[in-house]
Amino acid sequence: MERFLDGEFESTLAPSNVEVVALLESEADETALYDRRFAELFERYGRQARSFERIGAMAPTLAARSLSMAFAGTDEAHDREFAAAASRYRTAMLTTLNGELASSGRFNTFDYTRGRDLWEKVPPFDYDVPTARWALSNTLWSAVALAAWLAAASIAAVVSVSSMRLD
Repeated sequence: MERFLDGEFESTLAPSNVEVVALLESEADETALYDRRFAELFERYGRQARSFERIGAMAPTLAARSLSMAFAGTDEAHDREFAAAASRYRTAMLTTLNGELASSGRFNTFDYTRGRDLWEKVPPFDYDVPTARWALSNTLWSAVALAAWLAAASIAAVVSVSSMRLD
């Protein structure tokens, strides 16, 4: 079955019902708008996260915070990945449901009902959490900044201890 949300209709399944055509076009427009607006929003979030991460070079607690959030899966990059997966799932689900409606051949869609068999065609939402390696690659700046702070603190400790006099 072709993707209805992309505006492509297989000729044998092209709906003849005006309500279904309007629904499919509306879904396609809404999905495009949703994708565009969330891309803009996540781009802004990404810029903010990168700025915050770079400040970690001056404050080790901020670098540690960025790393901690990344490994806990609560940072901006994980949020963006989850939202993208949810959007793909939404599109697939609506494609299945709208495809069923379009192929039903009904002219009155407002009272059209289906049973459990239709919902069983929609696969469950299955999200694979990104790996720790992926999280680290998205916060490499914080890891380097924290390592630099650790090295500086270690050097300062060695210098301080070596300059101590025991009388």
